[in-house]
Amino acid sequence: MDDFGVRIERQGEEITVRLSGELDMAAAPTLERALDGVSGSIRFDCRDLSFVDSSGLAVFARVERAGGARLYGVRPNVRRVLEVAGLGGLIADS
Repeated sequence: MDDFGVRIERQGEEITVRLSGELDMAAAPTLERALDGVSGSIRFDCRDLSFVDSSGLAVFARVERAGGARLYGVRPNVRRVLEVAGLGGLIADS
């Protein structure tokens, strides 16, 4: 099992959330807590995110509704899950 990691970086108005490991039902509350109080559009760096389940998808969907989310560096297996769940539009090409 890959441990989940989250790191938030702010540069002016831009917020980048770097994710690593597995975003599953055990890790989703950690991400929710980390995002508490963060507002606006969020850029998720998913290069090191190896897995996401429905709990993680729900977090992405909530962030999108609250202010916007873009996912960068999405691995093929995570991309497929996002697309099947109807969240493929959150994936940025670069």
